[in-house]
Amino acid sequence: MMIIKKLIHNTAKKFGISINKISPQNSVEAGIYQIIKTNKINLILDVGASEGQYASNIFDMGYKGKIISFEPLSDSYKKLLLKKNQNLSWDWEIYPRCALGEENEIKTINISKDKVCSSFLPILQDFTTIIKSAKYVNSEEVEICRLDEILKKSLKGNNAQIFLKIDTQGYEDKVLRGASKILDDIKVIQSEMSLIPLYKDQILFEESLKQLKDLGFKLYTLYPVCIDKETGRTLQVDGIFIKI
Repeated sequence: MMIIKKLIHNTAKKFGISINKISPQNSVEAGIYQIIKTNKINLILDVGASEGQYASNIFDMGYKGKIISFEPLSDSYKKLLLKKNQNLSWDWEIYPRCALGEENEIKTINISKDKVCSSFLPILQDFTTIIKSAKYVNSEEVEICRLDEILKKSLKGNNAQIFLKIDTQGYEDKVLRGASKILDDIKVIQSEMSLIPLYKDQILFEESLKQLKDLGFKLYTLYPVCIDKETGRTLQVDGIFIKI
């Protein structure tokens, strides 16, 4: 077996390919997957699904539970549906196109050149100077729904162990407020947090920590998300929080 492994590594090396074992020590995705396994998660709420990168990575890691993905951008939503339809063996539900927030309403979302930077909030010039592809290039209207109203009935009497992932570019606090009636059912939260202002009126890291602590969740670990390549400064992190 060792000879075969060495042969594979040597062959890959000739083509400039490095093969490393995926583990929580060298992969963010593997670290998150380990948290999912440790907490016996069987339902992941993927808020801000983009084109399905997060969900497909978790399924590829070996996750056997269910994922429900939410995505507001029409173009990303179409690609999300396409990816889901290419992987029919996964227990993956794509919720009808909408955004999540604290009020049921119709609102205009700003679309960045790099769609993962899109937000309901005005973007600050400092952010577009650092990440040029974050600049807004378009906009569209989208329905905003409360997560607790979507799920309250379906979770009643359900023994789901829930992991809530939120990646909504400065709108995370509003998603949490719109989930207030189901937070007792949620075991783990992954939320993106900014260390410096990137969008107008967004809350920053310290306030995010306080909000989640007040909701009964304790910080478990942090992963860098966005780094200024010129200065090395971390701009955004993902925080993993466990129910106290």
